[in-house]
Amino acid sequence: MRSLSVLTAALLLVSAGFAEPLRFDSMVKATERMQIGPARLLKLKLPVATRPQRNGDGPATRSEMVAELRQMFLNFRPVLRGRPTTIPFRNYAIERCNLPEASRDHAFELLDWGFVAPVGPLMVSGGDTLTPEEYGDCLGFFLCRLADLTHPWSAEFSPDTMPN
Repeated sequence: MRSLSVLTAALLLVSAGFAEPLRFDSMVKATERMQIGPARLLKLKLPVATRPQRNGDGPATRSEMVAELRQMFLNFRPVLRGRPTTIPFRNYAIERCNLPEASRDHAFELLDWGFVAPVGPLMVSGGDTLTPEEYGDCLGFFLCRLADLTHPWSAEFSPDTMPN
């Protein structure tokens, strides 16, 4: 079931076209559908998403993407196990980040938890929008980190935690 929702999100992003910026409705659908599989797997009830009203259905801005990812982070926060280690290249991301001040703090919170790539397009892209492929990258990075931070560690099945 999890792979089905991830596949659906990927298909939504691919169907939007790579040459044009990601549209707001496609971003919302992809983000909502991506949450379904992990939420079911983790037995987590997702709250109803509340978004600010938007005039028109133009391209999604990077600030709106950060807000979506932060809301997803807050939805999964109760089931995260532990706190991640220091993120490499964090200072590079802080120096190069050109997000508006309002979403900058949220982006740094996601960066500190490892949910966005420090040198990824969301943090250091020059434009105000991303392509569907770039946002798909952000969702994939987020999903990998979510899997990492919700994994139940055990000495038998988690060799990275063993001393040798």
